[in-house]
Amino acid sequence: MLYNIIVFIEFFIFAYAIYLAGDLALRPIKNNLYSVQRHILYVFLLGYTFFSLSGFLLALLGIFNTISISILTLLVYLFSVSIIFSHIRYLSSGYLYLDLIRAFKENRLLKIIIVIWVISNFFLVFVPINAYDTLNYHLPMMLDMTREGRLTFTKDIQHYRYLPVL
Repeated sequence: MLYNIIVFIEFFIFAYAIYLAGDLALRPIKNNLYSVQRHILYVFLLGYTFFSLSGFLLALLGIFNTISISILTLLVYLFSVSIIFSHIRYLSSGYLYLDLIRAFKENRLLKIIIVIWVISNFFLVFVPINAYDTLNYHLPMMLDMTREGRLTFTKDIQHYRYLPVL
């Protein structure tokens, strides 16, 4: 369960990094050319594009790994310090509550759907992992290794036959 919570937090860290990367790309462009909704859409699209192309280039260079992606994310955060501080000032100002109330007055159905989706995804964090491959492959292998103290490649687990012979 702790692992799921960590993944949930990492998602928000990465989603915020995507937002920051897109916002950095849009900073040179005048913000009054489009609405707030379009600005948020453009920011996330540009942020996803930035991380997708960066990952592609890192893979071409042969250095696509956790460390390189973490460094890239850290660089986005470092270049976005002024944006982060403006968000912190906004959150501490107390206007967030008023803005949320104003936002939920328009398009109530859409807002209710979004709230239900976010809350349900939050509760999914506490659901045990029970996918097909987890129950039929990963957990039996771990149980077998724990019971035997080594890899035995027992015939009881049919998925062992797909592993390479050592």
